[in-house]
Amino acid sequence: MITGYFGQATAAAVRTFQATHGLPQTGFVDAATAAAINNASCGGVSYPTYPTYPSNPTYPAYPTYPAYPTTPSYCLLSGQGGAYPYNYGYGTNCHVSIRSISPSSADVGDRITMYGSGFSSSGNTARFGIGIAATNVSSYDNGTRLTFTVPSRLSVYGYSSERVYETTYPVSIVNSAGYTSNAVSLRITDADDNDNDGDLDISSVSGPSSLDVGERGTWTVNVRGGRTDYLTFSVDWDDDDYNPYYPYAQTDTFFQTNRVSHTYYDEGAYRIRFTVSDGGGDSDTATKTVRVEDDNDDDNDEEHISIDDMDFHPDVLRVDRGTRVAWENDDNIDHTVRSLGFEYFNSGILDPGEDYSHTFNTRGTFAYYCSLHPEMRGTIIVE
Repeated sequence: MITGYFGQATAAAVRTFQATHGLPQTGFVDAATAAAINNASCGGVSYPTYPTYPSNPTYPAYPTYPAYPTTPSYCLLSGQGGAYPYNYGYGTNCHVSIRSISPSSADVGDRITMYGSGFSSSGNTARFGIGIAATNVSSYDNGTRLTFTVPSRLSVYGYSSERVYETTYPVSIVNSAGYTSNAVSLRITDADDNDNDGDLDISSVSGPSSLDVGERGTWTVNVRGGRTDYLTFSVDWDDDDYNPYYPYAQTDTFFQTNRVSHTYYDEGAYRIRFTVSDGGGDSDTATKTVRVEDDNDDDNDEEHISIDDMDFHPDVLRVDRGTRVAWENDDNIDHTVRSLGFEYFNSGILDPGEDYSHTFNTRGTFAYYCSLHPEMRGTIIVE
């Protein structure tokens, strides 16, 4: 049929001709096919006409045509020579392939470049195995180069995520038409630049490095990462005798900010330990040292309480803030001096003749007792 239109029948006839002349059956009149047609026409070689085509079931109909192109140039000419009716941008309808990856080993946060063909101008997806590492990635140089950043986490099946581990991943690209490339290997050498023991980490701790006795300090702890949405955050203040801080739960996963406060009642250097854990088994620890000094040491008044005859004398004592109170065991048996409630002070066992002192830098009423003889009670009122 003479239609003047290069349609299905014409493409099928070209493939028939190419098959009989040992040429790739593309259905497209390239230079080699044109030369063969010219030689056949000049030599008087007969060529099967289109009407014979329907009787030959071995030739696929046009809808299966996208399986034929194997050369990237046909994709680059999409919509411009009859290969495809529309042109949505270079590589849109191409089969995609990766030739190389650079670098072949990287850390989380590094930039990776893929070299190959068939990448879409936009809308490419980078995969690490079954996990999605990057979406809507653009390509350059006519769909032959694509760059993305190694993430710290992968999206899996669209509804969950997992951290990137220090291992080798098969990396592939899916272009915007849904074609998936071959896979190349990428070795992850450092899964977390800030903390090699897991994706969950304490990114920073800020707070005072020195305090006065009785002064309240506040520390800010920033936490990020985690495999689950349920994190446990705890603090060891390094002064077990005073106001222990118990763990509590956090529910936000990323970039948490925790503010915690504490008061020290004795001089010394304390090493505070902050710990965060998640439900997946990851944890991280950070420490901060604070030095506690008594700025009233030179001016302290001192008051005395006698422990005698199973009693404190006096059992109620009023003092000014900064006063040092000394208990002397004048009895003939052992006693202790221990605060009620929070352990602001605890003498331990005092043998007969021993003494214990504590400086009161915080205003308030402090009840205490003898832990060996609980009926022995006393009170210090700090004004």
